[in-house]
Amino acid sequence: MMQKRIFLLAPILTNLISFREELILRLCAEGFSVTLVCSYEEEYAPFTESGVNYINVNIDRRGANPSKELALLKSYYKLLKKTKPDCVLTYTTKCSIYGGLACRRLRIPCIINNSGLIDPKRISPLFGKVVTVLYKIGFAKASHIMYQNSDEKEVLNRILSNKVPNTLLPGSGVNLAKYAFCKIPKDGPLVFLMICRIQKEKGIEEYLNAVRYLKPKYGNVRFCVLGGFDEDYHKEIDELVNAGLLDYHTPVKDVRPFVQECSCVVNPSYHEGMSNVLLEAAAMGRPLIASDCPGCNDIVKDGINGSLVKVADTQSLIEKMEQFISLPFDEKVTLGINARRIVEKSFDRNIVINQYLKTIYQILPNS
Repeated sequence: MMQKRIFLLAPILTNLISFREELILRLCAEGFSVTLVCSYEEEYAPFTESGVNYINVNIDRRGANPSKELALLKSYYKLLKKTKPDCVLTYTTKCSIYGGLACRRLRIPCIINNSGLIDPKRISPLFGKVVTVLYKIGFAKASHIMYQNSDEKEVLNRILSNKVPNTLLPGSGVNLAKYAFCKIPKDGPLVFLMICRIQKEKGIEEYLNAVRYLKPKYGNVRFCVLGGFDEDYHKEIDELVNAGLLDYHTPVKDVRPFVQECSCVVNPSYHEGMSNVLLEAAAMGRPLIASDCPGCNDIVKDGINGSLVKVADTQSLIEKMEQFISLPFDEKVTLGINARRIVEKSFDRNIVINQYLKTIYQILPNS
Protein backbone atom coordinates (compact mmCIF):
# COMPACT_ATOMS: atom_id res chain seq x y z
CA MET A 1 0.00 0.00 0.00
CA MET A 2 1.32 3.43 -0.97
CA GLN A 3 2.27 5.64 1.98
CA LYS A 4 -0.32 8.37 2.62
CA ARG A 5 1.08 11.89 2.60
CA ILE A 6 0.01 14.58 5.06
CA PHE A 7 1.01 18.24 4.74
CA LEU A 8 0.93 20.65 7.70
CA LEU A 9 0.57 24.35 6.78
CA ALA A 10 1.71 26.92 9.36
CA PRO A 11 3.35 30.37 9.30
CA ILE A 12 6.68 29.46 10.92
CA LEU A 13 8.45 26.31 12.03
CA THR A 14 8.54 27.35 15.67
CA ASN A 15 4.71 27.20 15.74
CA LEU A 16 4.84 23.57 14.70
CA ILE A 17 7.64 22.68 17.10
CA SER A 18 5.95 24.34 20.07
CA PHE A 19 2.41 23.10 19.52
CA ARG A 20 2.46 20.16 17.07
CA GLU A 21 5.69 18.26 17.78
CA GLU A 22 3.97 15.30 19.41
CA LEU A 23 1.36 15.11 16.63
CA ILE A 24 4.06 15.22 13.92
CA LEU A 25 6.04 12.41 15.53
CA ARG A 26 2.89 10.36 16.12
CA LEU A 27 1.88 10.71 12.45
CA CYS A 28 5.33 9.47 11.44
CA ALA A 29 5.04 6.54 13.85
CA GLU A 30 1.64 5.69 12.34
CA GLY A 31 3.30 5.32 8.93
CA PHE A 32 2.31 8.61 7.27
CA SER A 33 4.69 10.67 5.15
CA VAL A 34 4.72 14.11 6.81
CA THR A 35 5.67 17.40 5.15
CA LEU A 36 5.84 20.74 6.98
CA VAL A 37 4.99 23.74 4.80
CA CYS A 38 6.19 26.87 6.62
CA SER A 39 8.93 29.44 6.89
CA TYR A 40 12.09 27.90 8.33
CA GLU A 41 15.87 28.12 8.34
CA GLU A 42 17.46 25.16 6.55
CA GLU A 43 20.17 24.76 9.19
CA TYR A 44 17.48 24.12 11.78
CA ALA A 45 15.06 21.45 10.56
CA PRO A 46 14.23 18.96 13.32
CA PHE A 47 12.36 15.68 12.86
CA THR A 48 14.32 14.76 9.72
CA GLU A 49 15.53 11.60 11.45
CA SER A 50 11.84 10.62 11.65
CA GLY A 51 11.42 11.16 7.91
CA VAL A 52 9.76 14.58 8.02
CA ASN A 53 10.05 16.70 4.85
CA TYR A 54 10.11 20.49 4.56
CA ILE A 55 8.87 23.02 2.01
CA ASN A 56 9.72 26.68 2.62
CA VAL A 57 6.85 29.15 2.17
CA ASN A 58 7.24 32.65 3.59
CA ILE A 59 4.17 34.35 5.04
CA ASP A 60 3.62 37.97 6.06
CA ARG A 61 1.74 37.06 9.23
CA ARG A 62 0.42 40.54 10.08
CA GLY A 63 0.23 42.22 6.67
CA ALA A 64 -2.92 42.71 4.59
CA ASN A 65 -1.44 43.70 1.22
CA PRO A 66 -3.82 42.27 -1.44
CA SER A 67 -1.03 41.39 -3.86
CA LYS A 68 0.90 39.49 -1.16
CA GLU A 69 -2.25 37.70 -0.05
CA LEU A 70 -2.98 36.64 -3.61
CA ALA A 71 0.61 35.51 -4.04
CA LEU A 72 0.31 33.29 -0.95
CA LEU A 73 -2.90 31.74 -2.28
CA LYS A 74 -1.23 31.07 -5.65
CA SER A 75 1.84 29.54 -4.00
CA TYR A 76 -0.34 27.15 -1.97
CA TYR A 77 -2.39 26.24 -5.03
CA LYS A 78 0.65 25.54 -7.23
CA LEU A 79 2.37 23.57 -4.47
CA LEU A 80 -0.63 21.39 -3.66
CA LYS A 81 -1.51 20.85 -7.32
CA LYS A 82 2.02 19.64 -8.01
CA THR A 83 2.46 17.46 -4.91
CA LYS A 84 -1.13 16.16 -4.48
CA PRO A 85 -1.02 15.28 -0.75
CA ASP A 86 -3.69 12.96 0.61
CA CYS A 87 -4.65 15.32 3.44
CA VAL A 88 -3.74 18.85 4.54
CA LEU A 89 -3.78 20.19 8.11
CA THR A 90 -3.85 23.98 8.42
CA TYR A 91 -3.06 26.24 11.38
CA THR A 92 -3.75 29.97 11.99
CA THR A 93 -5.90 32.32 9.91
CA LYS A 94 -3.97 32.92 6.70
CA CYS A 95 -2.80 29.33 6.31
CA SER A 96 -6.33 28.10 6.98
CA ILE A 97 -8.11 30.50 4.62
CA TYR A 98 -5.73 30.25 1.68
CA GLY A 99 -4.83 26.62 2.27
CA GLY A 100 -8.54 25.85 2.57
CA LEU A 101 -9.26 27.67 -0.70
CA ALA A 102 -6.53 25.76 -2.54
CA CYS A 103 -7.70 22.43 -1.13
CA ARG A 104 -11.30 23.21 -2.07
CA ARG A 105 -10.34 23.92 -5.68
CA LEU A 106 -8.13 20.82 -5.88
CA ARG A 107 -10.55 18.62 -3.90
CA ILE A 108 -7.92 17.67 -1.34
CA PRO A 109 -9.18 16.66 2.14
CA CYS A 110 -8.42 19.47 4.57
CA ILE A 111 -8.61 19.70 8.38
CA ILE A 112 -8.68 23.34 9.46
CA ASN A 113 -7.54 24.68 12.82
CA ASN A 114 -7.98 28.46 12.74
CA SER A 115 -6.34 29.23 16.09
CA GLY A 116 -6.62 32.93 16.85
CA LEU A 117 -9.87 33.38 14.92
CA ILE A 118 -10.82 36.92 13.87
CA ASP A 119 -14.45 37.61 14.78
CA PRO A 120 -15.87 39.79 11.96
CA LYS A 121 -18.14 41.55 14.49
CA ARG A 122 -15.14 42.85 16.44
CA ILE A 123 -13.45 44.66 13.55
CA SER A 124 -14.44 47.39 11.10
CA PRO A 125 -17.62 46.64 9.08
CA LEU A 126 -15.83 46.62 5.70
CA PHE A 127 -12.97 44.39 6.82
CA GLY A 128 -15.47 42.24 8.69
CA LYS A 129 -17.39 41.58 5.47
CA VAL A 130 -14.18 40.62 3.67
CA VAL A 131 -13.17 38.23 6.47
CA THR A 132 -16.66 36.68 6.50
CA VAL A 133 -16.51 35.99 2.75
CA LEU A 134 -13.03 34.49 3.07
CA TYR A 135 -14.17 32.22 5.90
CA LYS A 136 -17.17 31.08 3.87
CA ILE A 137 -15.27 30.20 0.71
CA GLY A 138 -12.15 28.97 2.49
CA PHE A 139 -13.82 26.75 5.09
CA ALA A 140 -17.17 25.69 3.59
CA LYS A 141 -15.78 22.58 1.89
CA ALA A 142 -13.31 21.58 4.60
CA SER A 143 -13.36 17.95 5.64
CA HIS A 144 -13.30 18.94 9.31
CA ILE A 145 -12.76 21.99 11.51
CA MET A 146 -10.93 21.78 14.84
CA TYR A 147 -12.01 24.59 17.14
CA GLN A 148 -9.67 25.94 19.81
CA ASN A 149 -12.46 27.28 22.04
CA SER A 150 -16.23 27.57 22.23
CA ASP A 151 -16.22 31.20 21.06
CA GLU A 152 -14.47 30.24 17.81
CA LYS A 153 -17.01 27.49 17.29
CA GLU A 154 -19.93 29.86 17.82
CA VAL A 155 -18.54 32.45 15.38
CA LEU A 156 -17.76 30.01 12.57
CA ASN A 157 -20.90 27.95 13.03
CA ARG A 158 -22.84 31.20 12.55
CA ILE A 159 -20.95 31.98 9.35
CA LEU A 160 -20.93 28.43 7.95
CA SER A 161 -24.44 27.52 9.16
CA ASN A 162 -22.92 24.59 11.07
CA LYS A 163 -22.57 22.51 7.89
CA VAL A 164 -18.94 21.44 8.31
CA PRO A 165 -18.07 18.49 10.60
CA ASN A 166 -16.24 19.88 13.61
CA THR A 167 -14.70 19.12 16.98
CA LEU A 168 -14.07 21.34 20.00
CA LEU A 169 -10.51 20.76 21.23
CA PRO A 170 -8.82 21.86 24.47
CA GLY A 171 -6.67 24.23 22.42
CA SER A 172 -3.38 22.65 21.41
CA GLY A 173 -3.20 20.87 24.77
CA VAL A 174 -0.02 20.71 26.80
CA ASN A 175 2.70 18.09 27.15
CA LEU A 176 2.32 17.24 30.83
CA ALA A 177 5.61 15.35 31.00
CA LYS A 178 7.65 18.11 29.39
CA TYR A 179 6.04 20.85 31.48
CA ALA A 180 6.42 19.12 34.82
CA PHE A 181 5.04 20.48 38.06
CA CYS A 182 7.39 22.42 40.31
CA LYS A 183 6.57 24.44 43.40
CA ILE A 184 6.69 28.21 43.44
CA PRO A 185 10.05 29.43 44.78
CA LYS A 186 9.73 30.38 48.43
CA ASP A 187 13.03 32.20 48.74
CA GLY A 188 13.79 35.36 46.84
CA PRO A 189 11.45 38.02 45.44
CA LEU A 190 7.96 37.44 44.09
CA VAL A 191 8.18 37.42 40.28
CA PHE A 192 5.46 38.24 37.73
CA LEU A 193 6.21 36.95 34.23
CA MET A 194 4.53 37.88 30.94
CA ILE A 195 5.45 35.70 27.93
CA CYS A 196 4.15 37.02 24.62
CA ARG A 197 4.73 38.41 21.18
CA ILE A 198 5.04 42.08 22.09
CA GLN A 199 2.06 43.82 20.52
CA LYS A 200 -0.92 45.86 21.67
CA GLU A 201 -3.46 43.02 21.43
CA LYS A 202 -1.42 40.88 23.82
CA GLY A 203 -2.09 43.49 26.50
CA ILE A 204 1.48 44.76 26.70
CA GLU A 205 0.37 48.34 27.35
CA GLU A 206 -1.78 47.34 30.31
CA TYR A 207 1.04 45.23 31.76
CA LEU A 208 3.63 48.01 31.39
CA ASN A 209 1.22 50.49 33.00
CA ALA A 210 0.75 48.07 35.89
CA VAL A 211 4.53 47.80 36.27
CA ARG A 212 4.84 51.60 36.40
CA TYR A 213 2.36 51.70 39.26
CA LEU A 214 3.30 48.60 41.23
CA LYS A 215 7.11 48.51 41.14
CA PRO A 216 7.64 51.78 43.07
CA LYS A 217 5.10 50.54 45.63
CA TYR A 218 6.54 47.02 45.94
CA GLY A 219 10.27 47.35 45.45
CA ASN A 220 10.94 43.69 46.34
CA VAL A 221 8.66 42.40 43.55
CA ARG A 222 10.12 41.70 40.10
CA PHE A 223 8.27 42.23 36.83
CA CYS A 224 9.47 40.42 33.70
CA VAL A 225 8.61 40.30 30.00
CA LEU A 226 9.85 37.56 27.69
CA GLY A 227 9.21 37.77 23.95
CA GLY A 228 10.00 39.27 20.57
CA PHE A 229 8.70 42.53 19.16
CA ASP A 230 5.81 42.25 16.68
CA GLU A 231 5.15 45.98 17.20
CA ASP A 232 7.48 48.80 18.22
CA TYR A 233 7.44 49.01 22.00
CA HIS A 234 11.23 49.25 22.24
CA LYS A 235 11.23 52.77 23.71
CA GLU A 236 8.69 52.02 26.45
CA ILE A 237 10.41 48.80 27.49
CA ASP A 238 13.92 50.29 27.35
CA GLU A 239 12.81 53.15 29.60
CA LEU A 240 11.40 50.75 32.20
CA VAL A 241 14.47 48.51 32.05
CA ASN A 242 16.84 51.46 32.42
CA ALA A 243 14.79 52.73 35.37
CA GLY A 244 15.13 49.35 37.10
CA LEU A 245 11.38 48.70 36.95
CA LEU A 246 11.31 45.83 34.45
CA ASP A 247 13.40 42.83 33.39
CA TYR A 248 13.22 42.11 29.66
CA HIS A 249 14.30 38.84 28.03
CA THR A 250 14.54 38.10 24.31
CA PRO A 251 12.71 35.02 22.93
CA VAL A 252 14.05 31.61 23.94
CA LYS A 253 13.40 28.11 22.63
CA ASP A 254 12.62 26.81 26.12
CA VAL A 255 10.64 29.00 28.51
CA ARG A 256 10.62 26.48 31.35
CA PRO A 257 13.57 27.92 33.31
CA PHE A 258 11.82 31.32 33.35
CA VAL A 259 8.51 29.81 34.48
CA GLN A 260 10.32 27.85 37.22
CA GLU A 261 11.75 31.06 38.64
CA CYS A 262 8.48 33.01 38.58
CA SER A 263 5.60 33.17 41.06
CA CYS A 264 2.76 34.02 38.67
CA VAL A 265 2.27 34.18 34.89
CA VAL A 266 0.30 37.14 33.54
CA ASN A 267 -1.56 37.19 30.21
CA PRO A 268 -3.75 40.30 29.70
CA SER A 269 -4.39 39.45 26.02
CA TYR A 270 -7.42 40.91 24.22
CA HIS A 271 -8.21 37.55 22.59
CA GLU A 272 -6.69 34.08 22.19
CA GLY A 273 -7.38 30.83 20.39
CA MET A 274 -6.32 28.94 23.50
CA SER A 275 -3.39 30.41 25.37
CA ASN A 276 -0.50 27.95 25.26
CA VAL A 277 1.44 30.24 27.60
CA LEU A 278 -1.24 29.74 30.24
CA LEU A 279 -1.47 25.99 29.63
CA GLU A 280 2.28 25.50 29.97
CA ALA A 281 2.52 27.72 33.05
CA ALA A 282 -0.45 25.94 34.67
CA ALA A 283 1.12 22.55 33.97
CA MET A 284 4.21 23.73 35.85
CA GLY A 285 2.08 24.77 38.82
CA ARG A 286 2.00 28.51 38.36
CA PRO A 287 -0.96 30.67 39.37
CA LEU A 288 -2.37 32.67 36.47
CA ILE A 289 -3.69 36.19 35.96
CA ALA A 290 -5.38 36.58 32.58
CA SER A 291 -8.05 38.43 30.65
CA ASP A 292 -11.65 37.34 30.92
CA CYS A 293 -11.84 36.42 27.25
CA PRO A 294 -12.25 33.16 25.29
CA GLY A 295 -9.01 31.22 25.17
CA CYS A 296 -8.02 32.52 28.61
CA ASN A 297 -11.14 32.05 30.70
CA ASP A 298 -11.34 28.45 29.46
CA ILE A 299 -8.17 27.85 31.48
CA VAL A 300 -8.28 30.34 34.35
CA LYS A 301 -10.94 29.72 36.99
CA ASP A 302 -11.24 32.85 39.08
CA GLY A 303 -10.15 32.23 42.65
CA ILE A 304 -9.24 28.59 41.99
CA ASN A 305 -6.07 28.68 39.89
CA GLY A 306 -5.70 32.43 39.51
CA SER A 307 -7.64 35.57 38.61
CA LEU A 308 -9.47 37.00 35.62
CA VAL A 309 -9.23 40.68 34.69
CA LYS A 310 -11.27 42.90 32.41
CA VAL A 311 -10.00 43.09 28.85
CA ALA A 312 -7.87 46.17 28.09
CA ASP A 313 -8.30 47.46 31.65
CA THR A 314 -5.12 48.52 33.45
CA GLN A 315 -6.86 49.16 36.77
CA SER A 316 -8.40 45.70 36.83
CA LEU A 317 -4.99 44.17 36.14
CA ILE A 318 -3.33 46.23 38.88
CA GLU A 319 -5.97 45.18 41.41
CA LYS A 320 -5.56 41.46 40.69
CA MET A 321 -1.76 41.63 40.70
CA GLU A 322 -1.84 43.52 43.99
CA GLN A 323 -4.24 40.95 45.45
CA PHE A 324 -1.81 38.20 44.45
CA ILE A 325 1.10 40.01 46.10
CA SER A 326 -0.84 40.16 49.37
CA LEU A 327 -1.76 36.44 49.42
CA PRO A 328 -0.02 34.20 51.97
CA PHE A 329 2.56 31.94 50.37
CA ASP A 330 0.55 28.77 51.10
CA GLU A 331 -2.42 30.18 49.19
CA LYS A 332 -0.20 30.94 46.21
CA VAL A 333 1.01 27.34 46.27
CA THR A 334 -2.58 26.07 46.38
CA LEU A 335 -3.47 28.11 43.31
CA GLY A 336 -0.52 26.52 41.50
CA ILE A 337 -1.52 23.00 42.54
CA ASN A 338 -5.05 23.65 41.31
CA ALA A 339 -3.67 24.95 38.02
CA ARG A 340 -1.80 21.68 37.44
CA ARG A 341 -4.86 19.59 38.31
CA ILE A 342 -7.04 21.47 35.83
CA VAL A 343 -4.70 20.90 32.89
CA GLU A 344 -4.19 17.26 33.86
CA LYS A 345 -7.94 16.73 33.71
CA SER A 346 -8.90 18.73 30.63
CA PHE A 347 -5.88 19.89 28.60
CA ASP A 348 -3.59 16.88 28.12
CA ARG A 349 -2.09 17.15 24.60
CA ASN A 350 -2.81 13.46 24.03
CA ILE A 351 -6.50 14.39 23.83
CA VAL A 352 -5.71 16.59 20.83
CA ILE A 353 -3.44 14.04 19.15
CA ASN A 354 -5.97 11.23 19.48
CA GLN A 355 -8.76 13.39 18.05
CA TYR A 356 -6.62 14.31 15.04
CA LEU A 357 -5.75 10.67 14.39
CA LYS A 358 -9.39 9.62 14.70
CA THR A 359 -10.43 12.29 12.19
CA ILE A 360 -7.61 11.54 9.75
CA TYR A 361 -8.47 7.83 9.73
CA GLN A 362 -12.11 8.73 9.07
CA ILE A 363 -11.08 10.88 6.12
CA LEU A 364 -8.48 8.37 4.86
CA PRO A 365 -10.09 5.03 5.78
CA ASN A 366 -7.63 2.88 3.82
CA SER A 367 -4.49 4.34 5.38
